[in-house]
Amino acid sequence: MKAESAERLPARSMSRGKVACRYNYTETIRDNDTGPATIIGFDYVLIDLPLARSAIIDAIISDRYAKSAEIAMINNKELSEDDAAEYADYQAYRLKAKLWADQILADQAVL
Repeated sequence: MKAESAERLPARSMSRGKVACRYNYTETIRDNDTGPATIIGFDYVLIDLPLARSAIIDAIISDRYAKSAEIAMINNKELSEDDAAEYADYQAYRLKAKLWADQILADQAVL
C-alpha cells in the first residue's frame, strides 16, 4: 500500500494490532499555502506478530504480485522474451524486498 507523510515515519510501528512495516521511501517537494513542503512517500504492509524477516519479504512481494501471478511468471519465464523480462523484473523486486526487510528489522523503533 502507498502512503504519504509530512515527516519520515519509522520503518516499523504498531497499527491496528499489527506491525506497519514501511519501505521504499521517496521525497517530493510540493507547493502548499505556506510555500514548498517536503512530502515523504512510502509503501507499507501490515504484518502479524511475531515479526519475522520471511513474513516481511512475503508481504512486500504479495503487495505487488498476486500468488497466481508469481506462479505464472515462474512457469512461463522461458516461453518468450517478454515473459523472461517480466521474470527478471520480478527477481529484481524480490532482491529489493529482502533489502527492505533487513532495513525494517534494523530500525530501532519500539513496538
